[in-house]
Amino acid sequence: MATLAQLKSKLGRETLSDWRVITQEMVDTYSVLTGDADPFHDDPEWTKANTSFGGTIVQGFFLLANLTWFTRHPAGEPIDDVEYVLNYGFDKVRFIRPVPVGKPIRARIRLLDVEDRGPTRAVLRFGVAVEVEGSAEPHVVAEWLGSAQKKTASGSAR
Repeated sequence: MATLAQLKSKLGRETLSDWRVITQEMVDTYSVLTGDADPFHDDPEWTKANTSFGGTIVQGFFLLANLTWFTRHPAGEPIDDVEYVLNYGFDKVRFIRPVPVGKPIRARIRLLDVEDRGPTRAVLRFGVAVEVEGSAEPHVVAEWLGSAQKKTASGSAR
């Protein structure tokens, strides 16, 4: 296990997630749950006939939702003096090129900063690049923030 102070010595370290395939069924379910239904995502025949994508593409916000999965597969190193880390948002997000449904994707995750925010909290900044198998360029890039609640002397967060 590492501490927040020890993480600071690992700035710039990159971790690769496992590969994941986003299926058409997953995209269709996301469309129903969020209302983000569009032929670009849900109609393979229409997309083949009317776009240069060759098939449907994954919703951008669905790709962002998968960042949590990417950070857990493989699991990140536990932080000994942190009770939990919550999603704190994004400073930058760019959807550079579409991600085809059914293609293996993974994330490159780089620790960019550990910023102390007082005795009970720190903000972790990660650079994330989502890549599609066989593509030399990233398809999504983001700066993702996590709010780390520090353990108190009693061992739990306040």
